[in-house]
Amino acid sequence: PAIAKALTSFEMGKTDDETRVSCESILAMSKAGVKLDPSVIDALWGVFSKFQFSKTNSQRLYQAIHDAVLQVHDPSWGDKAIDKLKGLVPPNPSVDVQKDQLMWWQLTSVQVISELRYTKAIKPLVVALLTPTKTATLGATIQFALLKMAKQAEPELIKALNGSDPDYNVPGWEDKTNIGVIAEVLAILGRPAGRDAILAALPNADTGTARTELAQALTQMPGDPRNEPAFLDAYKKIPWDDHDALLGQLTPRVALAQQSAKFYDPKLVDWLLKEMKGAPDYSARIIQLEAEAKLMTPDKADDVAGALGNLRKETPADGFAKVQQMYDSIHSALAQCKADTACYLKILDEPIPEKPVTSYYKQVKATWMAVIYGGASAAATRSALLSKVGKVTNAGARIALCEAIDELAPTGDVAAADALDKIVAADTASGDKNLISVDNTVAQVAWRLRVRGQ
Repeated sequence: PAIAKALTSFEMGKTDDETRVSCESILAMSKAGVKLDPSVIDALWGVFSKFQFSKTNSQRLYQAIHDAVLQVHDPSWGDKAIDKLKGLVPPNPSVDVQKDQLMWWQLTSVQVISELRYTKAIKPLVVALLTPTKTATLGATIQFALLKMAKQAEPELIKALNGSDPDYNVPGWEDKTNIGVIAEVLAILGRPAGRDAILAALPNADTGTARTELAQALTQMPGDPRNEPAFLDAYKKIPWDDHDALLGQLTPRVALAQQSAKFYDPKLVDWLLKEMKGAPDYSARIIQLEAEAKLMTPDKADDVAGALGNLRKETPADGFAKVQQMYDSIHSALAQCKADTACYLKILDEPIPEKPVTSYYKQVKATWMAVIYGGASAAATRSALLSKVGKVTNAGARIALCEAIDELAPTGDVAAADALDKIVAADTASGDKNLISVDNTVAQVAWRLRVRGQ
């Protein structure tokens, strides 16, 4: 009753200490399994709804409110969170609007929906994702929320992709980047229906941005004989000088060449070598070489080494040193194990030297070759890779390892998902910031493995 009274009496800037202590108490009680009185639950949401992030300098206060709300995530809050998510955000919003609407009420509401897995909120989540003034701030959190509700979310995302539901025709996407926004989420879900929808949409894509984003999404989808041909066909339609469809800092062809390695198909090495000759500059060729090196089998090692030699002639010495080191790390794994899956798995037990910083590419190459040579025994190889995740602490190597597990589980693997969740929990308990920084990827792969077979 005392906590409920303190929260009900909340006033910005006047009852901050009482509110903070009350929320910290709620957090502790909830973690301890104490059943909270409805009056406390209602009062906590009331504080969250009235609190303005723009009007406080106290990190302890807003952290206490935020953590208590996420810990409690009462089912009665589902509809209330949807109402908050619908808050209007005008173009070029003020700093205060960004802080209050986006960074506080709406972002926290998406997190509450995510914790509840409140399927009624799927459509509002997709609409928010497609709202230009909200996408940048809320996008990643909405993607993860939809991943948790993949089975129910996928049909709505497909409607948004093919334009069959007018509710998803949100203005402000003249360059068709909205297609890329939806394709990215479908790729994160990584389910067959989403893959088929992207394959159907790709031939009709009429902007470089849409074509690039749809093609890239295919590299994350469950394997299908149609994936690579559709990807390569889209690639051919994109000119080298298309700078309107940047993916991060990369132009479309360069980005797609980089992503092509995720098909785990050594036959793409010849294609990459050919494309490398037509690349506009050495920086593009470096990215293509990395994809070639990941995919190369012993019979292609000389060809890739030749491309490396040509690259050396045009790349500044200080820039080429790191490229050489990356290649040497990758080639050392190939020379050590050739076509032996068990040998590549043992490499994942080797310690990774701190220098050169590219040393971890030996382990990255081991994950690629484990998929390529161990794919015929996918379950056994996946299990062996899973046993290595907790021991591989380098960020790049751990991400590659989890992606390999994901590639070898086209129909999902709940047991593997549970094992990855335990690793994330152990990392969180350890407080190791380096491991925790990578665990978003680990958690995302775990959810993909869990929902893919639903």
